[in-house]
Amino acid sequence: MSQEFLEFSRIVEDLKKRSEEGAIIIVEGSKDVTALRELGISGIIVRASSAPTSAIVDKVGRMNKEVIILTDWDRRGELLLKELIGKFSSWGVTPDTVVRKRIFTLVSREVTSVENLSSFYFKAGRRQKT
Repeated sequence: MSQEFLEFSRIVEDLKKRSEEGAIIIVEGSKDVTALRELGISGIIVRASSAPTSAIVDKVGRMNKEVIILTDWDRRGELLLKELIGKFSSWGVTPDTVVRKRIFTLVSREVTSVENLSSFYFKAGRRQKT
């Protein structure tokens, strides 16, 4: 197995575990939610497109849970990331953005959005077996 695929698998397993333990994952849209569910992530996933970011941050901030931001690796995703970080800081919450950065480092040559992570994962997994 390639080192990149092993590392990506570890990140997915870590996301599953943290999600099961109550971490809230924030993504951009419904296709992102679908992709994470396909990867086996079962906890709370919030779509940033479902409400104004201030409303999302207020709701999630009150929950007093770990927050993981997983936006796309494009300009829009970067802007949303910065906006969410700024608004969460007003709640005294420092969201995890390291997971996003680790994934991006591993898959950016082939994947630019969260919605494509599951198809990438399963395709890469099949390649590893052959």
